[in-house]
Amino acid sequence: MKSENKKEFRIVLLKNMKLNTFLAFVFLFIIAIRIDNLSALYQYYSQEDTGWKSACAYVESMMEPEDLIATTGDKVVHYYLGKVDFNLSRELFESNVFEEIKNSDERVWLLITEMLGQLDPDDEFRDWLDSDCEKMKEVNEVTVYRFTPQNK
Repeated sequence: MKSENKKEFRIVLLKNMKLNTFLAFVFLFIIAIRIDNLSALYQYYSQEDTGWKSACAYVESMMEPEDLIATTGDKVVHYYLGKVDFNLSRELFESNVFEEIKNSDERVWLLITEMLGQLDPDDEFRDWLDSDCEKMKEVNEVTVYRFTPQNK
């Protein structure tokens, strides 16, 4: 009887060890992928020639806590500033985001790259930037604009 119990215990233990080993490998694989993605993000966006770091530092030094951020570089700006209110690379003409920005009651900082031309082929957004926003700084490919609503 005891021999059978030991045998069953060993079988259960071996099955659990195989399952636990498999789960450990899956967990380590997921961690490795996450680390690789973070490393690639850091490598790309930490390079000075992109201008993101300098543009974000400038905005951070000038912005108030209630100010909004709109950008074509959502991941990097979130990395440096901790928030992105409008991801222009995905949302510019979806869900009336352009109208939300234009009608905002808060000041909006816009960090834009030349990628905007692909998103705004009719230059509607670009024309609005030129007429209603103040160009604050240009760092390599990144241009910083500030939109101040009439009530501010």
